[in-house]
Amino acid sequence: MNSFTVVHTPGNPPEFQFTVEPNSAGFKAALDAMRHCQNQEDLVKFAQCQQGYGDSNGYFAVNYPAKDPDFAHIPAGCVEVIAGYGDPQVDGIIIQERDYLELLRQYLVLSEEPGMASRVESLLSK
Repeated sequence: MNSFTVVHTPGNPPEFQFTVEPNSAGFKAALDAMRHCQNQEDLVKFAQCQQGYGDSNGYFAVNYPAKDPDFAHIPAGCVEVIAGYGDPQVDGIIIQERDYLELLRQYLVLSEEPGMASRVESLLSK
């Protein structure tokens, strides 16, 4: 059983349509990074490859630990989520990769993408 639930409220402004209960800054940052990705299929591919992504518009990103020294601070089994909301100097938040994948799965279910959600669910069962 998950200790959190992604909530979708379509009537809210876009930046407040996806929230998480209980409230968590890291989980909200992850959801906002997902929301700012232009292609949901890419979200699944990035998760499958453990590849980070981001935009330089609002400074939203998800980073995986890698051989790149810029990401050496991310522990194995975790990801760094960034939600800059226009501020390039915002600090990232480290969350468990499994939590990120579960957030992504729930986000895709609520976005009416059950096939993609199923692909993410298969990553959780590994």
